[in-house]
Amino acid sequence: MRIDYAHRELMKKPLNVTVSEELVARAKALGINVSRAAEAGIESAVRAHRKPGFLKGQVGPVPSSFFEPLPDEELRRWRD
Repeated sequence: MRIDYAHRELMKKPLNVTVSEELVARAKALGINVSRAAEAGIESAVRAHRKPGFLKGQVGPVPSSFFEPLPDEELRRWRD
């Protein structure tokens, strides 16, 4: 299946979220589109998690055994 990314903005997923009643009322009073604001906030959070260094300190060192050659029987399984 091919996705036409030119229409990506039209592809939306209905979602129920719980937000402070007061915050929603204030946003609506200011003319803020709550759905667009929520989407922008989620997009910002996702972007922040993708920044270099986000996983720094969360991933341990690679064990030296990772760099050792595979045993012959395992190599045979990959080749055949």
